[in-house]
Amino acid sequence: MIFTNAHTCDLGESKAIWSENHWVINDDQPNKTVELRLYPATYKGQTQLLLRDMDDQYRRLLCGMRGYFDGIVLERE
Repeated sequence: MIFTNAHTCDLGESKAIWSENHWVINDDQPNKTVELRLYPATYKGQTQLLLRDMDDQYRRLLCGMRGYFDGIVLERE
């Protein structure tokens, strides 16, 4: 994903795993849980994915200075 002033976030080849009511992408780090959650959500009358970055840890590991994942809705085309 590319943001303002070309700041980026990268999921690489991450795989999401279903957990209860959402998908989870984990990045195994020593002594720390780093996860990005993807929730199915209705947006503009269609099911989309809402990204939630738990404790802002995913952004700190995988994003440039002004990149972020939390609160982004991935719209269906």
